[in-house]
Amino acid sequence: MVEIPNQRVILDVYIWMNHGAKAIKGIFLDASVLLSLGAVALVWGTCLQLKLHCQPWPLLTLIFTGTFLGYNFHRTANIISRGFKYFIRELWLFAGMGLCIAFLISASLKIQRFTLWMLLPIAFATLLYTLPTRKVPHWLLIRRFPFVKMFFVSGVWTLVTVLIPVLESNLEPGKDPMLFGLFARFTFFVALTLPFDVRDRQSDALDGLKTLPVLLGEQASYFLSSGFTLIFIVMHVIGGWIGLEPLANMIPALITGTILLLLLHCHRCRQHPHYFSFWLDGLILLFGVLLIITHLVI
Repeated sequence: MVEIPNQRVILDVYIWMNHGAKAIKGIFLDASVLLSLGAVALVWGTCLQLKLHCQPWPLLTLIFTGTFLGYNFHRTANIISRGFKYFIRELWLFAGMGLCIAFLISASLKIQRFTLWMLLPIAFATLLYTLPTRKVPHWLLIRRFPFVKMFFVSGVWTLVTVLIPVLESNLEPGKDPMLFGLFARFTFFVALTLPFDVRDRQSDALDGLKTLPVLLGEQASYFLSSGFTLIFIVMHVIGGWIGLEPLANMIPALITGTILLLLLHCHRCRQHPHYFSFWLDGLILLFGVLLIITHLVI
């Protein structure tokens, strides 16, 4: 006779699994570890894609810690402002921030000075971009300028994941591979960023922010995002014309672009609670990992 497990044991296992799922979500999604890993993968993918001579440890450490700190800076400030109880509850996040600051300083000492000087204005502009809309003067808010929001986010990600590794490897600016990498990566991030602006279009309209989805509407914005996705795919298909590895560039773009197109036009998918924080943001990590794998294998 099969013994039925004690209901209390089953309940305890369920509670444990539920807490585990919440912890994973808190670390990887809410604390932007997924995005930080995506930035690292894309930077290393860029080094392989453009055949750059990158120093893995300081460069990738700088990218991970910088991304993590940038996305969590205002979150930690809000936690502190809410009181000691919330600070204790999120103590792990502050510990992570402290470790990232230590590693960031250590990596900065081994990065070329010119690269750091290029990162400083990017970091400062990002800080101004993330300032709370209703608590600071309008002239300080970069995203207050019409239609800047989407292009700013896409531009920052493009510069960090393409230009920074190019500068760190001493590749001469203006070369065809670098220009290809900048433009192709920009189209990828524009295609990814537009759905987030669609999500925020009502709050943006209430705050007086002019974005493309506020002007064009939801459906037209998704079609525009699809157009940028197709440009992204086509650019990687013809990347061999400027000396890049044809298959190693085409395969990651085809897989990532196809998934993005499916997500853009899947109405049920948009209702998923992690549609933006996991499925769309996760494509950054996916594309980077695929770039690494194909350039190492093919």
